[in-house]
Amino acid sequence: MTKKIVVLTGSPHKPGTSEILADYFIKGAKEVGHDVSRFDAGHSKVEFLQVDEHLNGIIPQDELDTFFPNILDADLLVFVSPLYYYGFTAQLKAVIDRFYPYNHYLKDKDVMLLATGYGSKADFQALVHYYESLSDYMRWHDKGQLLLNGTYLPSDVGERANDAYQMGKTYGL
Repeated sequence: MTKKIVVLTGSPHKPGTSEILADYFIKGAKEVGHDVSRFDAGHSKVEFLQVDEHLNGIIPQDELDTFFPNILDADLLVFVSPLYYYGFTAQLKAVIDRFYPYNHYLKDKDVMLLATGYGSKADFQALVHYYESLSDYMRWHDKGQLLLNGTYLPSDVGERANDAYQMGKTYGL
């Protein structure tokens, strides 16, 4: 069954290690017929969340605003980021913060996490904790995590990119 997938990337590097994972995931997902949309937060103009005096999210007119219908309509959200100071990049976090006015509409989605980082596996603990806490809060369903340590240069990803490809290819089967 065809699924609607949104891949949200946060890397400011092009090409970068996490960009490779996103590319491979998308290739696998498209091969089995999924409808995939991608938003590259690291290369887009995304305004920060603002909230008015009534605690309503103010929706800025920017590139994310025009892409947001894809996020709302998605069956699966895939968060792809290099590890920056033990978390998502600021660019991807700004996208997540903009979910605020839409929280009710975003509940019960499937999610995945793909991340790269130069350090050890232990360095991903804070990112995974945040991702899992956010998933609990939003009532999301974790469908997989791919955490690649030791990835500083794109060449460091190597054959491990195939794991992202398989995640895309097998989602929803």
